[in-house]
Amino acid sequence: MDIKAILKKIADGKELSAEEKDFLSKYDPENGDGNRIPKSRLDEEISKHKAEKERADALDSQLQELQTRIEELESTGKSAEEKAKAAYDKEFNKLKKQVEDLTKERDAATASLAKSERTARVSTLASKHNFKDSSYLDFLAASKDVDLNDETAVTAFMKELGKSSPELFKSEAKPGGGTKNTGKQDSGAAARLEELLKKPELSSREAGEVIRLQGEVKSAEGGNQGDGKNQNQGE
Repeated sequence: MDIKAILKKIADGKELSAEEKDFLSKYDPENGDGNRIPKSRLDEEISKHKAEKERADALDSQLQELQTRIEELESTGKSAEEKAKAAYDKEFNKLKKQVEDLTKERDAATASLAKSERTARVSTLASKHNFKDSSYLDFLAASKDVDLNDETAVTAFMKELGKSSPELFKSEAKPGGGTKNTGKQDSGAAARLEELLKKPELSSREAGEVIRLQGEVKSAEGGNQGDGKNQNQGE
C-alpha cells in the first residue's frame, strides 16, 4: 500500500478505508524499509499536500472572480437585447453540459443493466442444459455472436455445443449407478484452465474461474486414482 496516497487522502479531507486505517495503525516510521518514510517526512508530506490544496482552492476562487469580471466587461456597451442573448447562451451551454453528463450516466446505467440481464439469462441457460460453467458459456456464445433473445438460435447453439463438447456438460448419471469416471467429462475444465493460464493477465472473474477449475481438475484426478485402486483390489 502506498503511504503517499494515504497522506494525500488525509490532506484532501477524504475518508480512509478500513484497510488504510489498519495500515496506518501498524505503520512504523522508524523502519528503514524502502517502502517506509520517517515521521518527520510524513508530517512534511501532509503539510505539503494541505498547502497545495489550499493554493488550488484559492486559484479556483480567483478564476471564478476573473470570469465574472470578464463577463461584466463583455456586456459593457451592449444593448439589452445583446445582454439577454449572452445570458441565454450562457444558460444554454450550462444546460447542454448537464444533458451531456446525464446522457453519459444513463448510457453507463443502461450498459450495466444489459450486462446484468445477460448474466442472468446465461446463468438460466446453463442451468437448463446442465452446462458446467455459465461464465464460459457466456464467452462461447459471445464468440459465436449468438443472439440470446433468439430462442431458435440459442437451441441450435446448445445442441451443436452438446455434440462438439459433451465434456462441458454435467453428467446426468445417478450416484451409485456403476458408471466409471474416465475423466473425459473434465477434459473441458482442464482445457479451459490451460487457456486461462496462458493469458498474461487475468481479470478478477477469470482469477476466480481459475481457482474453481483447479478444484474440479484436482477432484477429477483424485476420483480417477480412486477407481484405479479399486480395480487393483478387485484383481
